[in-house]
This record gives sequence, structure tokens and C-alpha cells, in this order.
Amino acid sequence: MSPTRSLPLASLLALLVATSAAANATSFTRITWNKKSTTLFGSSSKLVVEASGAARLEPSYPVGAVQLGAPPRVLQGQLQPAELQALDAALGAPGLTRLPRQLPAGFGGDRFELHFELSGGRPALRAEGYAGRFGDHAALLSPVEQVLDAVRSRLQASSTELLLEVDRVPLPGALLADQDLDLVVEGPGLPGVEFASLRAVLKGRTLTIQALGRQVPLAPARRFAQRLRVERPGRAGVGYLHVKYHATGYGNPQVLIVQPETAQRGLFTGKIVTKKGQVSLLLQTGRKENRLLRLDAAGEASLGRFPDEYAKVEGELDSEGRLRIRRLIQPERRRVEGLALRYGSVRGLGVGHVSTFGPAAHALASVEAGTPVVAEGWFFAEGGWTPPRKWHQTGMRSIYRAQRLYVERVRAKVTRPVKLKRGWKKSGELQAGEEVWVGKRRLFGWAAEVESLDGSRSGRARFKKRFDFAQPAKLASETPGGPGGTGIIGGLGSVSGS
Repeated sequence: MSPTRSLPLASLLALLVATSAAANATSFTRITWNKKSTTLFGSSSKLVVEASGAARLEPSYPVGAVQLGAPPRVLQGQLQPAELQALDAALGAPGLTRLPRQLPAGFGGDRFELHFELSGGRPALRAEGYAGRFGDHAALLSPVEQVLDAVRSRLQASSTELLLEVDRVPLPGALLADQDLDLVVEGPGLPGVEFASLRAVLKGRTLTIQALGRQVPLAPARRFAQRLRVERPGRAGVGYLHVKYHATGYGNPQVLIVQPETAQRGLFTGKIVTKKGQVSLLLQTGRKENRLLRLDAAGEASLGRFPDEYAKVEGELDSEGRLRIRRLIQPERRRVEGLALRYGSVRGLGVGHVSTFGPAAHALASVEAGTPVVAEGWFFAEGGWTPPRKWHQTGMRSIYRAQRLYVERVRAKVTRPVKLKRGWKKSGELQAGEEVWVGKRRLFGWAAEVESLDGSRSGRARFKKRFDFAQPAKLASETPGGPGGTGIIGGLGSVSGS
């Protein structure tokens, strides 16, 4: 029997350190979970979890939001060992690298964005979707959501600020677009809680108000009333300003933002109308007769193609009372990359569901649902109440349309040699495999306007069975997907059943 050989003390210590480090190593370095919130953090809050188990909850205001009052302080805490172990197991799963950039859309639920920074040299991942609506990725993301929501709730409970109920916020019926809003926010108070301050966030057409309190032992409930002044809440243009606050009853109070009757320059928002060959902008004034501003020649050329849509421009009136546009705010020129849905709609990266219309929308309508596509045109982020477009929908009520794309062209690949024509003359030729832009359909849909990517060749070409609108995998490198960007095909996943 051979004698047992013992390890040197230095080697034994190194082995113990390596074993301890391996046991403590996690499959991630940082997790960021940005989620909508109706608590102290207003519209949304961001939870950051480090590999060490340290966690912090901080406000995450939308881009362009105007904040009134002191922001909530960052809340810090520590994950429990079981929580850290559950996250480590979920993020170490082999199927994590197939997580799409945009998860299947659902009905209801809070919107969220997450970012996984993984260890072991694996690329970082980003995804967005709706809480609890994970589709085929529920087995991976549901345990992560359960742990992070528990951590979020625990950190929120540790805050010394309390959210008080608001039961009265008198609002005017209408407000000028350049006018300030003075409010008196009232509430019943709570036993053991003293009113401290108001906090508000203005983003676009939504004003969120919060009444904050602090704990005072044995103090009776006292009603509070506090003034709040919001500078130019109608800066987003005419329409309805929605005011939200914490209340037990259901309601969505709103204020009509109207255009000043005598405004000569500034921000103008209204509906594009065409009467007797003249293109005008119909503004809401809050009076019996709305104001109709005729556009100058340049404005007619740029906005005349969008009848019944809502535009937002910065401009001034000339000596003849016509609106001269200095800057076009809506619509804006944009490329939308995403998955084709039914009836020509697109679920785009970063913008969500977008309905389409315009000269090249028929090309998208012919694409099978779930196909990765790229379309260019004019993007309408906000809309208004408009009648249905189709003749067979005349019996339907007016609908509110938001996020639409006036499609001018769609990217495609030529599947067989195509001859281009101008009138009856040949203007060029395209070979199979070339990538082109397909525009307006012509001759009862038999042909379409086609242009090469470099713009050197263009003309009319036969449409049927000559173009493939599915984007190849190489476009993944052209699509901004953040660290480890997954592009269109890997970043949007399946839309089966859409």
C-alpha cells in the first residue's frame, strides 16, 4: 500500500480560493429591468442587479419628460441567496442566446425593457415586451420576472416616502397651447402620514401627479391641498392633455389644448384638409368654429399627400395669412424595420405596432405574416379621431389611429431577371439576387416602381413573383441592436398567430 501524498500548503490554499471563486461566480455580471410603474417612481422605474447581489431601484423618466418637484431617491438593497441562485440558474440556460429582441405582443400588462450582461464571454442581450407575455420564452423569463418583481417590491417598501390618494384636481375645460396651468391638488390624507410635497412628470400629452407623505406616529388623518404650476403643458400641440393621479375611483380627466386665435408664429397642430384644391391645416380653437389656415406652396407640396392626417409643424403666418412651415415635426421621415403582420401592418423595432398606408403599402399587404421586412416613409407617431378609409367601413364609428407609416418604398430582393421601363422604353435591367426598393404599384397592381439601392437604375417593372421582401440575415449587422445586437431576424422572434 503506497503512502498518501499530501499537497503543499500554498497549493491547497490556491485550490480553496479557486473553488470558492467558482462557487460564487454567476452567469451574469449585471441585469437591468426597466418597467412601467404606478408607484413613487412615476411612469417607470429601473431595477439594476449586480453579480454580487447588490440591487438598486432608480427612477427612469421617458426621454423628453419634464419633471416637477424633487425626484425620488435611489433605493438600495441586497438579493437573498436563494434569489441570486434562481437568477444564476435561469441565465445560465443554454437557450438564452436565442432570446429575441422583441417578444411576442400581448394584450394588457406593463411594458418592460431588459438588458442582460452575461459572463463567460457571452454577448449581452436586450429584449422588450409586456410583463407576463413571454410566449415560447416563458420557461426562461418567468422565473427571472418573479425574482426581480419581488426585489422591486421589497425595495419600494423600504422607502420612507408614501403615496397619498388624490380625490380632487379641478381642471379647466380648455387651455391655450402657450398658457401655464395652475392647479390645486387635494386629498383626504392618511392616519399616521403627513403630507410632504407634490411631484409631477409631463411627457407629451400626459401629466402624472403624485402626492407624497411621510410617516408621523399617532398623527390623525388630515386633508391636504397644495398648489401646482405647470409651465406650458400644451407644448405638444393641440389635442387633449390627460391628467393622471393616484385615486381609488376610475377616471381619466383631460384638458383640451387649443391654438391661440391670434397666434402668428409658433407650434401649429391640426388636421390636413383639402377644399377646392387648396391644402389647409384645421386647428382646434375651443370655439364653435375651428381655425382653417391655408398652407403656402411648399407646405401644400409636403403635406398635400396626407389628407385627413394630423400634422405638427413649427412656422409662421405670412402677410397673406398663409402658414409658412419652418420645421416639420410630424410626420417625420423614418425607416421601420420589423416583422410583417396581417393586412400590411408591421411590428417595428423600438416602435411597436405600426399600421401602414400609402403608395407602397400594397407591397407589404402581399407579404406573409412573420416575414422580416424593411420599409421607408413618413411616420405619424400621434393621430386623432378620423373616419374609416375604406368604402365598406362606412358604417363603422370613427377610430383613433396612432403610429402609422405612409410607406413610400419597401426593400426587396430580385428573384429573377427584371426589365425596367420608362413609358414604353427600356430604362435598365436588374439581375436575380440584387437588392432594390419597391415603391408604388401601377397598372392595377400589375407593375411597380423599382429603384436599385444606389439609385443608378429605376423604372417600372412587372411585380408578380419577381421580388422577395424577406430580409436576409446579413441585415442583422445593419440593425442597431445594442451590445450583441441581434438584428431583424434573430431579434424579433416569431409572430405565429398574429
